[in-house]
Amino acid sequence: MMAGFSNLAVWTQETTSGFRQQAFVMFHATDADSAASILEEGFIISTGGNQMLGNGIYASTKWSKTLSYGDVVIKLLVYAGRVAKIDCQGHPMQKTWQKWYESAWVPPNCGMVQSGFTVSRLWSLLTSVEAASTCSCYRRTA
Repeated sequence: MMAGFSNLAVWTQETTSGFRQQAFVMFHATDADSAASILEEGFIISTGGNQMLGNGIYASTKWSKTLSYGDVVIKLLVYAGRVAKIDCQGHPMQKTWQKWYESAWVPPNCGMVQSGFTVSRLWSLLTSVEAASTCSCYRRTA
């Protein structure tokens, strides 16, 4: 568990066992066809070896971070669950965190991302995005 995942939570609650539950407004950018599919059918967990944090769904608390990934930005309400902090290349859990955590978090300016932005990777939509009704879609204009 990552106790201090972020101070940007829109909802926080601590359980009687001391686990901090948090929900965040996050953004995921894609093309128009994929956005329509996401809103209609839900997210599909992306897979492949080239992904910085392995399989899952990338989202960011920073709108500006997502803009290079597509011209449609989907706004999400995300329950992060247990969060793995991945703060260096070659981290022992960089691509395997899904076995123990619901989300992975790359803190800003840790050397993992050239832009210095924070990155979050979500694993299970059942614990991450409560329902399609929590999504809003925005098309970027030039």
